[in-house]
Amino acid sequence: MRQKIEIPAMIDRDLRTLLEEYGMASKVDYGEITCFCCDEPLTWDNLGGFIVHREGLALFCSALDCIEKAKEEKSHA
Repeated sequence: MRQKIEIPAMIDRDLRTLLEEYGMASKVDYGEITCFCCDEPLTWDNLGGFIVHREGLALFCSALDCIEKAKEEKSHA
């Protein structure tokens, strides 16, 4: 059976503003930050989301496996 996953949405400019506060927006601009699950370089096109993690914000890509892993990480936090 498939499980429903609720994913809250953000407007792109709000996400950019949030990531600017953490000094991460320009790193996404230049591909200098990677998915915390699979280590693929993140872009604005493949950025799946973020979770609050031990070290601060952890960004993950839009790959389904990474979204699932991020969901698991969040539930253990």
